[in-house]
Amino acid sequence: NIVTAAWPQVYYNVALGAVVPLAPFYGKELGLTALQTATLVAAIQPGFILGYGSFAMLSDWGFSTRTINLMGASLCTFPAIIVAASPTFLSLVLFQVLQGIGLAWMMSSMQGALFRVTDPAIFG
Repeated sequence: NIVTAAWPQVYYNVALGAVVPLAPFYGKELGLTALQTATLVAAIQPGFILGYGSFAMLSDWGFSTRTINLMGASLCTFPAIIVAASPTFLSLVLFQVLQGIGLAWMMSSMQGALFRVTDPAIFG
């Protein structure tokens, strides 16, 4: 169903939307330069690229969709606990990268599930 396949994209937008408006606050609170603040906002993208690349390896190694989604959700959630305990520039950037990897895993597996259950005639 479309909602099942779309929720990781919604989660990605929420994750990115939670950082972008707070970037000036993080910059002021942590004493970041403009370049560091921009790095914080952009850090999710390299993680996203790494996540899409590593998803194929996870699938080839025999991980199930459920396992990949659980690992992806864990990468999106657990680093937040570390950041909450010790918010530093490095921990925030690392959190964004890990979150990007997890989101890519979830989006890839959900899109694959959608394509498996959708009638091929719909795609042309």
